[in-house]
Order: sequence, then C-alpha cells, then structure tokens
Amino acid sequence: MGWSTATFEDATSFLRSRERGSAACVVAEVRMPGVTGFEMYEELVASGEGIPTVLITTYAGDSVRARAAGAGIVCCLGKPFA
Repeated sequence: MGWSTATFEDATSFLRSRERGSAACVVAEVRMPGVTGFEMYEELVASGEGIPTVLITTYAGDSVRARAAGAGIVCCLGKPFA
C-alpha cells in the first residue's frame, strides 16, 4: 500500500527514536518489557503527541478494552486476529 514502517525492540526504543516525531500511527502490544503499551501512549499524550494508537493483546477483556477506550486509544485488538 506504499506505507513506510519501522519496528522497535520495545516501547522505550520507540519513545527515544527520531521516527517518533514522524509517526502517523502506532501499533503496539499491551504487555511489553519495561514500558507497557498503555504507558507508552500516556507518555505520547503527555508530551503533546497524541499519535493514533492501536493496541494488540492476548488479554483483551472488558477492563482492557474499557481502559483503552477511556484513554483515547483508537482500537484494542484481541489476538489471535485475522
């Protein structure tokens, strides 16, 4: 589709990267080593970078989906997904 993508070892690597400022969308796991997907998103919002974010997780219960919706996360997808 012509999209440019970048991958990172973890959320901290993304938050410290130069690509952070040019990201149009972030897709991240909820549970990551160190900084979680929620914590990463909260840091982006706090710094004025409300980058649209999609979280993916094996643990997509109602409480996780509600937290994502309340935080302003675009979508929370449960794994596995097609």
